[in-house]
Amino acid sequence: MASKTATFRGALVAVGVGRIGKYDYCSSVSFVQGTWRPLVGSTPYQGQTGTIQHGQECRPEMNCPRSCVRAAIAAIREHHPYETPLINVVPLLTDLDT
Repeated sequence: MASKTATFRGALVAVGVGRIGKYDYCSSVSFVQGTWRPLVGSTPYQGQTGTIQHGQECRPEMNCPRSCVRAAIAAIREHHPYETPLINVVPLLTDLDT
């Protein structure tokens, strides 16, 4: 899992994701319990068609400038091992004048 995570993270960094100030490769990973059922016609990374699966998954989080979102989604789809990875793009307010 570690080598897949490193490759995946590197692909995102290459398109401008994970940069905060004078640092890059900034990311966090949470381990979560996932549930899924592969449907007919799917090619599951793990599990069998028609059977509900449960397993530990990695949930990576990285900052992504708006200008890099399309490239980041393309990198995720190319390098993620799942046939259909879950991708959430959540806008953040980080540069507020206080």
